[in-house]
Amino acid sequence: MMKKLFLLLILLFAVPVFAQNLTVVTSINGTTAFINSRQNLTVFNISVIPQGSVANITGLNVTINSATAGNVSGNISKVHVLNGSLSGLLLGTNSSINPNLSSGNQIFVNFSTPLIMGIGTRTGLFVVFEMGNVTRGITIGGNLTGVGDIISNLTVVSNVSLPNFTVATTRDLRANATISPRFVDTSVVNQTFVYTIVHTGVDNISTLLIQIPSNFTNVIFQNVTYSNSNLSPGVSGAVTGSVINVTATTPVSTRIEVYFTANTSAVSTGSLVFSSFLYGGSIDNFTTDATSIGAVNVTTQPILNLSNITITKGTAIVNGTDFWEFNITLNYTANVSSGGLIQFKLTNWNTTSGDIINITNTNCSGSRCATLRNDTNFNATSGKFNVTNDYESLTKGISVSSITQGNLITVILRMVIPTGTAISSGWQATYGFLFRASP
Repeated sequence: MMKKLFLLLILLFAVPVFAQNLTVVTSINGTTAFINSRQNLTVFNISVIPQGSVANITGLNVTINSATAGNVSGNISKVHVLNGSLSGLLLGTNSSINPNLSSGNQIFVNFSTPLIMGIGTRTGLFVVFEMGNVTRGITIGGNLTGVGDIISNLTVVSNVSLPNFTVATTRDLRANATISPRFVDTSVVNQTFVYTIVHTGVDNISTLLIQIPSNFTNVIFQNVTYSNSNLSPGVSGAVTGSVINVTATTPVSTRIEVYFTANTSAVSTGSLVFSSFLYGGSIDNFTTDATSIGAVNVTTQPILNLSNITITKGTAIVNGTDFWEFNITLNYTANVSSGGLIQFKLTNWNTTSGDIINITNTNCSGSRCATLRNDTNFNATSGKFNVTNDYESLTKGISVSSITQGNLITVILRMVIPTGTAISSGWQATYGFLFRASP
């Protein structure tokens, strides 16, 4: 009996004892050289693994590390800790940051829900600084200074050096963006747009990229104005695929207006974003801010819907002066504050027997046979234009200063019957309307 007990004791003493530690397996330092205002700075990624026991991590203590060793006053607005990846689960956020932080001050991030890690489970903890309206030129980062900075039921092994972050220097490259018009008609060739950038930061803009949605084709750069003065000698603009690249010889710091044209799609697209990106001050490819929701979005849809058409004069003497006349009522389907042109085209009239009335025939009073106007007075010179078989130009049409969704407008088509026209009651033609929005 004594012999068996002795052997059992020997076996018990032979059972290995595991360390109860949370081991830092790897630590990846950040290498961002420059960070922009209101941008997220990934300070570091720590991979940890529990040894010998389940870990229960409830928080993390980050120490501010500034190469200037001075006040970083309000540059950090929040500190986040995420699990696994930058798109992973948010473990905790400290949004009550002391605005008078200095190098060496600590920020504690308490996890909203403890992170439970099984024995041998490897997990990454990402620490992210959310920057505020930063002071340009501050060098800023963070580090874990001691073995107790990962708050856990386990003790971090003392022989692992936790990472110091290679600090980033702050920049302030910012601008607001808008595009006009924001509602355009379908099937418009060479619709004009103006993309406006208003500088709001400290660093100057050296390059601006505008990403055009693929639904808009045949993109052509026109020109750039800077503070309402033409900058052609100092600015180059080029289009590569669906990207407009505008580069200034001397970086600029105020209002920039980029004019370009593009063909709109033949079908409605809904609201599409025209994104833009800034370069300058050692910051690359930084997204501009829209001045409001949808400020850089463009919707393509039929702007003019036919509401009614009435023949107000359907007979005419064939003498080159008498005419047919039609009242056409249109309904606006969108709000376009910038206004634009109502454009119109008409095919030549024809009959089933092969007769034709050429609408640009010179045997009519005036320069053309067909005209469209928005005034009951035919002799009014404004709001009237000669009609052709296509939309003809970017400037020909009935000008309206603004349009309101749901409102109606009536336009009047007059067709003078040229001398020599065949007598028939079966004349017909096809027409089309287009709204060319002003930028």
